[in-house]
Amino acid sequence: MVFKKGNPGCPCCPCPCYYFEGSGKDSFGNKRLTESGTLYSTTSSQGSQSAKFTGSSYFQRERHPCFSPYGHTTWTISFDLKIVDEPELVQSQAMGLITRGAWDGNPPAGTMSGEWAIIYEHQETGNTVYFILKTDSTTNALHGLALNDSSGTGTSGFNTISWTIGTGTASKVVANGEEYTNNYVGVLEYGNDDLYIGNNTGGLKLGETSGEFPDILYGGEILIDNLCFSVT
Repeated sequence: MVFKKGNPGCPCCPCPCYYFEGSGKDSFGNKRLTESGTLYSTTSSQGSQSAKFTGSSYFQRERHPCFSPYGHTTWTISFDLKIVDEPELVQSQAMGLITRGAWDGNPPAGTMSGEWAIIYEHQETGNTVYFILKTDSTTNALHGLALNDSSGTGTSGFNTISWTIGTGTASKVVANGEEYTNNYVGVLEYGNDDLYIGNNTGGLKLGETSGEFPDILYGGEILIDNLCFSVT
């Protein structure tokens, strides 16, 4: 996966950005993503394409300090998200948007192993995207966003999203220019979980069908682009 402008992968800029412009172009292999059945869309928030998820593909990378809020004054993950087709209801398991942990349950209720997870579960009304942080004492369901196939305001209709774990116990999400704040409970811990994009290993891949015949539910189509990590 290629690094581009503003984050060339040099020692002075250690945290990566992933722009999903295709494989075979990354000369900084220590932060390269492993691709599994990956698909791409020419609808993008930057560059020429984005990662497309329809239930069979995901990206993975082993743990790295940039992927964790532990040990940093501030930690931020930012990405662009477009829900092209919403999954069919009733969706009973959560899909993984970007995770370092496995989530089992119907958010905001449920259990998680690992450090944190940004997950998606389609609802007819209300929140669909959740930001979850595990600490030494509890699982914190910190933020929920009601995003659907018409909510994006950025380039090509993408939702622009960032999540920052800051000083003290502060947590902040900014989505499409709106800011949401909360505080987490407990002490951060560093986990051994890999980074996954498009896969909740305790639930569903992004866009994955669910249910059993004859009640198989279409999983939808979702795009992710411009995924970046930064720390101070």
